[in-house]
Amino acid sequence: MWRPGRRWRSVLKAQAIRGLLILLSPLLTVGCLYDRYTSNTQRSATEQLLVSTSVDRAVEAVELPEVSGRRVAVKVVGLGHIDEDYDDLQYLQTALEQRLLRADGILAEKGDAADLRMTVLVGAVGTVERHFTLGLPSYNVGVFGHYKQQGYTKMSLLTRDGSGEIVADSPSVMERAHHEVWELLMIVWRRQDIFPDRAVGID
Repeated sequence: MWRPGRRWRSVLKAQAIRGLLILLSPLLTVGCLYDRYTSNTQRSATEQLLVSTSVDRAVEAVELPEVSGRRVAVKVVGLGHIDEDYDDLQYLQTALEQRLLRADGILAEKGDAADLRMTVLVGAVGTVERHFTLGLPSYNVGVFGHYKQQGYTKMSLLTRDGSGEIVADSPSVMERAHHEVWELLMIVWRRQDIFPDRAVGID
């Protein structure tokens, strides 16, 4: 009985792989190779958590001057109104005021004299999304998918005394939060840092 030699086995193996790729090619190429980046304005709960978590981390990371026992007026400057439905800058200001109070600072009311005038320069507050799918979405058939959404906050502080002299120029900080989902056929794997009690998991 004739048996193929090593060379023939290699040829047959290569042909088998080539045939399998030909059979799979409609599934892998006809439907979708989908990759896009976008930022959202109509926010899901996940997106709100991404934004608020990145804001909280930036507020805690930024360097504060000595504020104990001093009256502090806070002014936040951003890139215009970031979202019509959500006031991100107001959230950031309130989070920073809470940190000032924890440091024994005194918040100056509007029109009151202040020992320190703190300007918060906000370079970014928002989310970025990346979505990759391999399969036939028109038939609701997916082989592999990866979804990643990140929240970013960038901010710095400039603090002056009552005479306008600069007493502190805190370096810029940028913090982020993330949420990722992988899907392979019917298996879904998640990884995120906005729910500390369950950072990873399989559905």
